[in-house]
Amino acid sequence: YDAIATSLRIITQGSLSFCPLVKPGGEEQASFEAFAYSFFENVQKFPEGAGESAFGQGVFGYGSGPYKNDTWPDGRFHITSGWTYHYSPREILVPFLQSDFGYHSALMLNVHFEHHRAKAIDNTLDCSEARAAAQDATRECGSITDLMWSPTAAADIVDGPAGIMMVPIYPRLDNWTITGFILGKQLWSDLLEHAFESDVQGLDVVIRTDTNTEGFTYNISDGKATFKGNGTVVDEDFADQTSDFYATRHINPNFFSNSTARYYMDIYATDEFVDEYTTNNPRAACIGAVAIILGTSLLFFLYDHFVRKEFHDKRKLLEAKRQFVRFISHEVRTPLNTVCMGLTLLKQEFNTFLEGHGHGRKNLAPLAGKKNDDALESDLVPKVQEWMDLSDQVGQNAAASVAVLSDLLHYDKIQMGTLSLELSLMHIWLSMDKIVSEFKIAARESGTNLFLDLSALMPAQERAKMDHKDKEEIRPSDLPQGIRDALVVGDNVRLVQVFRNLLSNGLKFSQDGGDLIMRARETQTNRNHKEKTFVLEKGEEVTLKQRSVLAIDVIDQGVGMTREQVATVFQDGTQFNANKFQAGGGSGLGLSIARGIALEHGGSLSCQSSGMGKGTTFTLKLPLYDSNGTTSTGSSGREEETMEETLCREQDLEFAIPKLNILVVDDVVTNRKLCMRLLQTNGHTCAGACDGKEAVDMVKASMDKGEQYDCILLDYEMPVMKGPEACQKMRQMGCNSYIAGLTGNVMSEDVDLFRSCGANWVLAKPFRLEELEEQLIEHGVASSSLEQASADNAGIVRVESDKVLRSNSGTQQPFDLSTPTASDLNDEVFEAEG
Repeated sequence: YDAIATSLRIITQGSLSFCPLVKPGGEEQASFEAFAYSFFENVQKFPEGAGESAFGQGVFGYGSGPYKNDTWPDGRFHITSGWTYHYSPREILVPFLQSDFGYHSALMLNVHFEHHRAKAIDNTLDCSEARAAAQDATRECGSITDLMWSPTAAADIVDGPAGIMMVPIYPRLDNWTITGFILGKQLWSDLLEHAFESDVQGLDVVIRTDTNTEGFTYNISDGKATFKGNGTVVDEDFADQTSDFYATRHINPNFFSNSTARYYMDIYATDEFVDEYTTNNPRAACIGAVAIILGTSLLFFLYDHFVRKEFHDKRKLLEAKRQFVRFISHEVRTPLNTVCMGLTLLKQEFNTFLEGHGHGRKNLAPLAGKKNDDALESDLVPKVQEWMDLSDQVGQNAAASVAVLSDLLHYDKIQMGTLSLELSLMHIWLSMDKIVSEFKIAARESGTNLFLDLSALMPAQERAKMDHKDKEEIRPSDLPQGIRDALVVGDNVRLVQVFRNLLSNGLKFSQDGGDLIMRARETQTNRNHKEKTFVLEKGEEVTLKQRSVLAIDVIDQGVGMTREQVATVFQDGTQFNANKFQAGGGSGLGLSIARGIALEHGGSLSCQSSGMGKGTTFTLKLPLYDSNGTTSTGSSGREEETMEETLCREQDLEFAIPKLNILVVDDVVTNRKLCMRLLQTNGHTCAGACDGKEAVDMVKASMDKGEQYDCILLDYEMPVMKGPEACQKMRQMGCNSYIAGLTGNVMSEDVDLFRSCGANWVLAKPFRLEELEEQLIEHGVASSSLEQASADNAGIVRVESDKVLRSNSGTQQPFDLSTPTASDLNDEVFEAEG
């Protein structure tokens, strides 16, 4: 009891008492009464006479009993039955035995004798019986009396409305049988002072129940509750403005019995409350908020104005930069077009002249050292050799200038996020082997040992037996099948550009006699990679599962780099000691572009160096996919070929270009004449036009005659009518000739415009015949002339190693070595066949 009373004291200042449940009359009541007085005297140490009435010792009630006519001076009488004035159906005694205040004048009072307390006790007993029947230990079956006026002996608590809380007591070994109650007097003034903060002013609070609807009214001021009167005593001005609160609903529903009294609290404002809490702050806050919104809006509009202005200025600057690049590209590429075509034509004329005298260029060196009676030839051959070498050097420098322009354009695309990739399934080993082979001559001339190292892809047992020479001799066809047929999904042209850049830099900075190694290895092979779907160049979709990450190291033993140089090597325009180390300089954009291309492929490009004089390693990482289980959807419906099939197809297949009727359209006379001469030298029939309008008229005339041009080379920038407009008009007339745009404006939007107007392809100046022929082969362009088509075997001729010519029509003819085409190719065929 002491522990229970101490814990309950935290929430109430009313009295707490313990009242056991006793059967009236008989031995149990007598035994209890004897125990109680012994408890008062020996345990509680109460003064003599504690719990006694005028009639003597025993449980008592107030007033005259129904079977006693005598009235005691203190108004009490001894109760020996369960009779009550309110006629409770339960024959029980609930005597007041113990109080947390110690000695109490009401000791031994039967609390079941009073109406409100008896009703709460009966509710608790009803609930407890239902609890036992349902075996529901979660129900506590507490109860609270209706509103009642209660006096108090506490010095700091005034009399006032209260409620008596009945908490049932269950023995530890019998959780279903009530043996007594803890009664807690709850004074509402005390509860309200706990409910409101100390600074609350001017509230009227009405406490009421379902049966006592008028209730009692308290006034709250400075957090103190003062009894105001019975019923609802509130200011009439606020009588209809109330906030009601169902108090007992918010207590644990299992705590109270269903029949317990329900308490409500109605809260009313007063003039004091209005005066206390009325403020101009909302008005000031509203005005301030509007001012802040207006000020913020003004700042926003000013910010937006300046941002738009800066954005507009940046856009103008960017557009000016792009126009500058377009202008430079056009103005540099156009004269270079003349130079490059002139050099190409000059070399072809030299070769034609020498072949007419029985000499090819590859035979010039032995011929120059041989005694010859023909003085003209002996004097001319060394000079021709010198002129052709000089032409090659001029061509290389022109190509370097074009490469700088291309770097600018690629850089612009990467910065603008418009770099588009034409994805294909690449056998990356073949591309690496091919690019290394292309750089072999340049490496030999610079005294560098360049080789492809695929040893890291070989089985560990074989790799352990290899020496340096063995590693150099490994070819893609030597790799284990799984890795040999692995694929990289990428743009072949772009990735080859990255390889060229890395090898070119490696050669540029390598030292004489050093090694330059392109090494391939696999990383992240044990990860659980997911499948990924790609859309290839021609709209075909393929789904591949990644097997690993391919790391391609380009390792040189050159000048190396400092830590600071490594940190900035991929920044735009970076060049280190250009005058000392770099012959020919460069744009300084190559590595930045290469890194951008790697990122577009889902890979990375990094650089490592141990310091000056210790060489440099560039590492390109790309996702590597298994070819097994490749699924594809698209018009082709083909299966992916293995690396061997790709290699055989490339080795076994050569092409001869048919002789075409070509219209060359260019407003620059020199360019037009050189281009026509270059094409005519290669056997084509050519006509020329000086602008787009003349070209459209010539195409219309040729269509009227039924002699349509096979190919039209159409310049972009021309007077009267530009190339794209002329192309569009030709297509509208029904012209189905192969139209190749030719332009120095190679910005992506210029190329897209040309293509949207009907061009099959757009070639960048300087014009390269090889590039045109590659596109003619890919698109299967054939001569429309019956006579020429018959002479050329009805289209582009594919020469295969089985000595059979196969035309586009699918017919086969014996390989006749006497034909001009076969005569040009027989050396290569015999060489391929051994």
